[in-house]
Amino acid sequence: FMETNALIVGFMIFATFLFKQNLGLAVLVSSFLSLIFLHKSKRKKVFLLMALGFLIASSIFFIYLLQTKSIKSFLDNMYLYSIKAVLLEQAFTTDFPKGLKSLIYLFPGLVSLVSLIFVYRNKKIFIHFPLFTLFFYLLSIRPTTDFVHLALPMASIGIPLSLILPKIKQKILVYGSFLLIIVFG
Repeated sequence: FMETNALIVGFMIFATFLFKQNLGLAVLVSSFLSLIFLHKSKRKKVFLLMALGFLIASSIFFIYLLQTKSIKSFLDNMYLYSIKAVLLEQAFTTDFPKGLKSLIYLFPGLVSLVSLIFVYRNKKIFIHFPLFTLFFYLLSIRPTTDFVHLALPMASIGIPLSLILPKIKQKILVYGSFLLIIVFG
């Protein structure tokens, strides 16, 4: 699966990063980290194909910017709206919630971490899913911690939950987890 789609994955990583930087960075990091769990003989080829796809997509975009004479405005806007406004001026402008509310904010990260440990021990072929949701949580919960920034990580925990819930023997835990998601999600 990874070999045949690696070039397309590289394209999509660039496209995702271009349109939504924190999501794109989560896809980038989780995709390359998941290569560690790929068989050694395939790892280098898949990495090179993914990097090639990323390079081709970024080259096409760069040529587009050159042709439309918009590279300076693109870089200015990227600096103004992504780097200056978000990272430099707005970074950590809100406090992380305290008390019970902090548990709600930590829930997606904890579920992703538990799923990552479970998948690492049992089904390494699915390692990309909890890696992605964990990095997506870590990269999207800040710089502004509010319900708007919590909605997508909370929605994405269905992926890691689907990997661990079928193995849980106690039905009360399964139903309780779904109830928590419905109530707090």
